[in-house]
Amino acid sequence: MLSAITAWNYTKNGQGDMATAAILVTGSIASIPLTNYLLKRISDQSVYRITIGVIALSLIITIATEVL
Repeated sequence: MLSAITAWNYTKNGQGDMATAAILVTGSIASIPLTNYLLKRISDQSVYRITIGVIALSLIITIATEVL
């Protein structure tokens, strides 16, 4: 929900790209069956670690692009 609100605000300010949005929505919908399959087979601890890893990687990339 937060992502949708943020995307809407970017679009209102002319910073949105509808083609990219369509690709992301299509990919998100297509990944639902795969996610369902994986969540049934991966432990909660592994899901937690993967989530923290993705967040940390995103933070590192964001900081690196701001500094460079």
